[in-house]
Amino acid sequence: MIIGNGMMAKQFVSYKDNNDVIICASGVSNSKETRDAEFVREYNLIEKLNDTHSDKLFVYFSTSSMYDPWEKKSLYVKHKLNIEEYIQSNFKNYHIFRVSQIIGRANNATLINYLINSILLDKEFEVWGRTTRNLIALSDVYNIIDYIIKNQILKNKIVNIANPNNIAVLDVVNFIEEVLRKKARYKIINHGFPFEKVNISDIKEIINKLYIEFDEEKYYLNAINKIIINSRL
Repeated sequence: MIIGNGMMAKQFVSYKDNNDVIICASGVSNSKETRDAEFVREYNLIEKLNDTHSDKLFVYFSTSSMYDPWEKKSLYVKHKLNIEEYIQSNFKNYHIFRVSQIIGRANNATLINYLINSILLDKEFEVWGRTTRNLIALSDVYNIIDYIIKNQILKNKIVNIANPNNIAVLDVVNFIEEVLRKKARYKIINHGFPFEKVNISDIKEIINKLYIEFDEEKYYLNAINKIIINSRL
């Protein structure tokens, strides 16, 4: 069963007819969100799912933004931590995945989509020179989580789904320029903070088994190229 219809829900479409698993992909996804109504909507949804489907394996996508010095005190992160606590206290069988920023085409303003659209539209933007991010391809997120669910491992705990390497935002811009073969118009601002190192010890063996290679240059060029090609189909 899948709850939601966005990027994550579409990626996990193989679970649509699985009556033993609930993929909850309908939560607050915008890290800049501040509206109480949106936070309450997600909380109420999860309460209802616990009431009606307590016998199923519940899969929740949280965020790695709590490892971002700039975002960790935001209302969004506080909300996600509250949801995590509720799930841990009320669900019998669950997975909580703290997912890093995804490289994938979406309707919401993810970093990758913002940069691609700005470059394509020849819009000038600012790059915080001291900022790093942890980015992972949507297909890799799916493959890692699918492996965990199918092998019935890492249940009832919080697991980070992330890239072992952080990357400077300026380097991301350079990779997108290379794929698009188009120069970006940006100003570098001496601002920002490096992303904290994300502990991925829980999934390290899985990454090896799935032959996911996080070689920085090749990984980003392939992931960015894939979403640009798909967006043009």
